[in-house]
Amino acid sequence: MFWQFLSWYLVIQLITLAALPLTLRLFVNLPDRGYAFTKSLGILGVGFILWLGYSYGLLRNETGGAWLALLGLAAVSYGVGYRKLRAEGRQALPSLRYIGGVELIFLVAFVAWAIVRAYDPAVNHTEEPMDLMFMNSIWTSPTYPPHDAWLGGYAISYYYLGYWLLTTLGRLAGQPPEIAYTVGQASWYGLLWLGCFGMGYNLLAQRYRTRLAAADGLTQAVVQSRAVVGGLLSAVLVAVVGNLQALLEWLNANGVNISGLARWLDVNNFPANAPQTELWYISTDWWWWRPSRVISDHWLNGDHMEVIDEFPIFSYVLGDNHPHVMAMPFVLLVIALAYNLFLSYTRGVPPVAPEGEEDDGRNALLRSPRALGNLVRSLLPLGWGGAIILVVATGSLIFFNTWDFPPYWLLLVITIAILFWRKLGQLALSSPAVRWGQSAVAGILFAVALLLAILLLYLPYFLTAQSQASGIVPNLFNPTRLPQFFLMFGFALCSVPALVGIGWSGLRAERADSTIAEALTIPEPLRRLTIIAACVYGLPLFWLVLSVILANTPRGQVLLHISMPLPEDVTSYTPIVLQRWSAHFWTFLVLGALVTLLTWLVWQLIDRLYGQPETAADAGQEATLFVALLALIALLLVYAPEFVYLRDNFGTRMNTVFKFYYQAWLLFGLSTAYVAVVALVERPQLPNNLRLGTMSLAALSLVVALSGIIFPLAAVYSKTNGFSASPTFDATAYLTDSAAAELAAAAWVRANTAPDAVVLEGKGASYWSNYNRISTMTGRQTLLGWDGHEAQWRGQAFGIMAQGRADALAKIYHNTSPEEIARLLAAWSIDYVYVGPTERDQYGVTGETERALATAADLAFDQANVRIYQRRR
Repeated sequence: MFWQFLSWYLVIQLITLAALPLTLRLFVNLPDRGYAFTKSLGILGVGFILWLGYSYGLLRNETGGAWLALLGLAAVSYGVGYRKLRAEGRQALPSLRYIGGVELIFLVAFVAWAIVRAYDPAVNHTEEPMDLMFMNSIWTSPTYPPHDAWLGGYAISYYYLGYWLLTTLGRLAGQPPEIAYTVGQASWYGLLWLGCFGMGYNLLAQRYRTRLAAADGLTQAVVQSRAVVGGLLSAVLVAVVGNLQALLEWLNANGVNISGLARWLDVNNFPANAPQTELWYISTDWWWWRPSRVISDHWLNGDHMEVIDEFPIFSYVLGDNHPHVMAMPFVLLVIALAYNLFLSYTRGVPPVAPEGEEDDGRNALLRSPRALGNLVRSLLPLGWGGAIILVVATGSLIFFNTWDFPPYWLLLVITIAILFWRKLGQLALSSPAVRWGQSAVAGILFAVALLLAILLLYLPYFLTAQSQASGIVPNLFNPTRLPQFFLMFGFALCSVPALVGIGWSGLRAERADSTIAEALTIPEPLRRLTIIAACVYGLPLFWLVLSVILANTPRGQVLLHISMPLPEDVTSYTPIVLQRWSAHFWTFLVLGALVTLLTWLVWQLIDRLYGQPETAADAGQEATLFVALLALIALLLVYAPEFVYLRDNFGTRMNTVFKFYYQAWLLFGLSTAYVAVVALVERPQLPNNLRLGTMSLAALSLVVALSGIIFPLAAVYSKTNGFSASPTFDATAYLTDSAAAELAAAAWVRANTAPDAVVLEGKGASYWSNYNRISTMTGRQTLLGWDGHEAQWRGQAFGIMAQGRADALAKIYHNTSPEEIARLLAAWSIDYVYVGPTERDQYGVTGETERALATAADLAFDQANVRIYQRRR
């Protein structure tokens, strides 16, 4: 175990060294030069080079190919950055104390979660077998595209970049997928800590840059300590704490009467099915599952409808290496790239108009493509090389977890629009109204260009990807209850108003004693606030009203994918919609108000910071503006599912809430940490009542957030059963006792069959680990695995792909004719037939059936109740 851990750690450190020059050249605008993101950038770079080379037949999907990819990254990194960094000398690096602190944070988080995983390594529940199957499928696929072991003959149709990176590191470290699964997850937890710390640190260090230069009482030590506290707090709020349901579980378990509060919250099965044990860790049962299901929707007949509201530490306790978990460190990498771009200063940028030609701004709009290209090229430290890195990192989010791409694509688009606005203001070429229009066009052009570049760079992935998504559906029947939303995001409901207060303090330069009421008498800000409120509330309401009208027509139901049947005594959807929304409209109102205020604040800050050519942007307010953008995107993510969701195989908003809330947790965590440090340590310059309110809300948000610390403490102890098992990193070691013969059969298959062999097993059953064990543990293809999940990954195309497979399985395992078995094996290109305990129970395999199999094929493996037959050629 020590060597398994050490080899993985050393490989990551080697990748860090390889990527360091590139990182330091790329993140020149960040206070730490991006050091906290070096590991994520390096891992993505190695994995991307190997995948791209593998896709076009230039690199092999094996250990040698992985090392060549690492050498390629090192060559690019040192070729791009070494000479420049050598010229800069020691100034190119952050302080040795900072470097040591970052490395210590990664190591401690990595070790801590490696210990947790060592006492709970078994890949035997929920969707863990699916994750291991994808890793083994990638591991054993010699040619592109990697095959899907649960649908023989077809490629993986899922966002699999996270699995690809785990297997790449596994090849470099000499660790097979069953070890890479557990050790890799622990290292990802370390990367998550680093990314959160890096963003928190850089936001606060940037805030105090100008104040430090102005020598207004701040020292380097004070700035450093505040930034470090903000970084650590960011990591804790994102990667450690859970939601408030865990606290309620603990109170209930220890005999505190919360029945009235529980009835008001109305969380499904709580406290009816919650244990009362008087134990600090609550129980060894899966009590910790319920905090990921606090949002309760209902079908039209009143039955409970499951909605997922996971948060990062829940995912790590659960142990699934799912795309949303694998993507998170690289989401933080893209946020850091956006912040680095946001802090670019555009002195020396080629002007919008050609040299010698006057331009009053009216014609600049027509030249936005060229101006945009000049701007982007000048902003990126590596020019077009930096643009390629931006495309690789941003496009990887589609490949990691497609749901994560839209928010950060939007963040980059807004960043470019702001930079374009700033540059036009510096050149004094046009009026504010024209500048806004030109900046909007620049953002749109950049958005399209980025999408096209991603499509080109990741084309091999897009050629094999399928989707179950089939349209946008209005959320007519299930507005979120505000108490349940507070259980999930109570800390954000407190921190966002405090962030508005912090931003407001930066808008009060004209009169130090001005109040919000006085400021809103100014026509322009009030007009903006009115316009924003009208859009934030008006557009969703118009959409909902229109949807209700269409929902009561047959054609409208088809158009909007509304499939919920009406109760027998109801003839229209309208009274149901009115009843549900009139009962639970508060979340919509509260979130709409916060979106309105934050959008107005962003607009005002942009105007304030970059409204005039001579304006000297305050670094503190620039940091606040970027944090406000992060919080605004988070609000949009939780506001959207109130009135719309993506239609999938489940037919509900479950996945939309799940994936949007997950990203909102990250963004709210980062913004809350910033707010807490600024409001409680710096104490913004506001009138006494506003200052007190801002500080109180910031403190309350911190208290609410840290109340969730009980979740990881109790859940980890419960999930590991008090750390009572024998530790191991082997995800399949749980089979050594109860299913030793199946484990031996998997080892035989790995050693004696070709990587592209088809080893027949019984049809899978989703979430059951005793099905499809051979394909899961070896990556060898079977005819049909977890068909429910295959349908989710492939959508409508799955029916055609799987046609006839279930029938063929039943005939092979339940046939007494050797000739018919031989014919079916040849028709489906099946190389081996596996007969284990699950197949015997599933198909009622009898002695006569096995004799027919033995006549049609050769017995190749026999141990206990497990046999493998090889088809005769």
